[in-house]
Amino acid sequence: MCAGVAAAETNNTNGVAGVAPNCRIMPIRLWDGRPNKPAMTEVQIVAAIDWARTHGANVISMSWYFTGLTPNADVALDNAHAAGLVLVAASGNCRQNEGCSDASTVVWPATHRRVIAVGATDKNDTRKQRIAGESDPWDSRFGRELSVMAPSPIPWTTANGGGYGDFYGTSAAAPHVAGLAGLLVALLQKPVNIPPWFQTNDLVWNIIEQTAAKVGGYGYATTAGHPNGTWHKEMGYGRINAAAALRYARDNYTTYKLERPSSVYAVSVQILLGLIGGGAGVVLPHGGGPVPVDPGWDVLAPEMRDVLLGLAVTQLAEGVDDPETRQALARAGWEAIERAAGRIGRE
Repeated sequence: MCAGVAAAETNNTNGVAGVAPNCRIMPIRLWDGRPNKPAMTEVQIVAAIDWARTHGANVISMSWYFTGLTPNADVALDNAHAAGLVLVAASGNCRQNEGCSDASTVVWPATHRRVIAVGATDKNDTRKQRIAGESDPWDSRFGRELSVMAPSPIPWTTANGGGYGDFYGTSAAAPHVAGLAGLLVALLQKPVNIPPWFQTNDLVWNIIEQTAAKVGGYGYATTAGHPNGTWHKEMGYGRINAAAALRYARDNYTTYKLERPSSVYAVSVQILLGLIGGGAGVVLPHGGGPVPVDPGWDVLAPEMRDVLLGLAVTQLAEGVDDPETRQALARAGWEAIERAAGRIGRE
């Protein structure tokens, strides 16, 4: 069920669509939940986390909880984070028939400092709380470790053994975040504009929190220990917003803003300066059509060509609407000019 939420195939007119349909799933069994079978142990948890870390996983999604001692498992999670994995876990469900009357505590592993703790929102975009008449009443746990929220219950996902079924609990919310983390990891293969000591998995975590939607009418506020925007104890930073997270990552941590215009403007600069074919070029007067010119490349030194190319880039940058892209192009043009001037000075 978690696999379907995170990564079910899409665009195939069949069943459901996962958050990250091109991501691969690495299923690792801790405990199958059958009655009269031993529950999971810390040894099994460590083995599972270490297996994921050493076999190429990028994201670990943990829709389970553990109440025993965890010193070795905490080290395993620290090691996985240090290796660059994004760690996601359900905040936990509070059920009266399990002895829980207060939902204001998060369960391990969602309490671990390297794990994104995920709570559940209902159809009204508020924290899921038990409803009278529910066949299995439950509350989404919350507290100071809570990071973000995601939908649960959900009406349909892939089911064990085939077919589809409904899915609820914070166990259903967590794989939404794991899927989004997978999308961001794929997008940020070579992130830019981040310090060299800052890991991509931390960047993914920050983006998910910074772009979460402030839904439900809660009083989100600046809170100590929660640096990625306004936060609320029952909702964390809010309900995840996949589109906003991907746009934010693309625009701020990839070369998208430069790549999008650069192919067009590179051709424009080449035409402008007559670089194509080594022949005559054209100029593009403001508001007018192209006018043929002879740039005289045969009599210009290479350094002078670089200066003219740099000037052309800075001129073309003025036609870019996005201010950040315009500044980046202008800066690139002037850097080319400065490099050429430095070579001229040395000669």
